[in-house]
Amino acid sequence: MAETFSSSVSSIKRYIRRYKATGKVTPTQQGREQPLIKPSDETAIRAMVARKSDAGLVWYCAEWAQVSGVKVSPQTMSRALLHFGLPRKKDGQRLGAE
Repeated sequence: MAETFSSSVSSIKRYIRRYKATGKVTPTQQGREQPLIKPSDETAIRAMVARKSDAGLVWYCAEWAQVSGVKVSPQTMSRALLHFGLPRKKDGQRLGAE
């Protein structure tokens, strides 16, 4: 049967097991990890950026951890700011500025 469908034996076994359990061979719904900064947090993020618009990502991460209790990386904060259409600044020291 595996040769007929050009599939591996383990895949065929998995399909049979899924069919016996559910009556279907359609793939199951995959769970996704929820974002640390949710769309409902947009107003809080906007307020934080409005308070100190010239701050860097590291400051925003520290401030967000104090405000929300959720620690995020600079990459996560950068993606959230980009998603909400807000300006983002990187750490100036890393870019060679002082």
